Amino acid sequence: MAQFGGFLSGNSVSKNTVNNDGLFAIGVAALEGGRLAQCYECFYGIKNAAAKFNLALCLMKAGDAGKALTELNQALSEMNRRMPETLSSDRKIDIPEMIEKYEADSDGYMAPMLQDEPELFAYGSRQRMLRLKADLLFALDRTEELASVTASLSGKHYRNIEEIIQKQKEK
Repeated sequence: MAQFGGFLSGNSVSKNTVNNDGLFAIGVAALEGGRLAQCYECFYGIKNAAAKFNLALCLMKAGDAGKALTELNQALSEMNRRMPETLSSDRKIDIPEMIEKYEADSDGYMAPMLQDEPELFAYGSRQRMLRLKADLLFALDRTEELASVTASLSGKHYRNIEEIIQKQKEK
């Protein structure tokens, strides 16, 4: 029974005794399954860009764009602090155009971010964060900040950015 971490024996397992990989996996599954309270509990307090991104998604889905933006800004700051050389060089693998177009047209940027994704795929992770940031800034009607984010993404023909720019023009 010990293999069940004490669940069947009545011993509780605290968050501190679970390894970060397991906690992260539970948080991602909770976010994908719409269990926002459990997701929040898993990611709250973790100072990791992916965890902060996932916390921002959780808060956005719960309807708190302001707190979501705060968490997302912390995720971007963490990326800038830990991986400045990767981000400043704009290095990325030459991805076939049809794959880039598919990605730009999809809403995959709203999927949970895996734990090591920012370190392994810094360029793409940052793009996902900026796309989400554009959505949040639009929801908060913060047009000056929104203009700077959309300018950095507008040439990439992302559907959500095109929709935001179009809605801005309609105002």
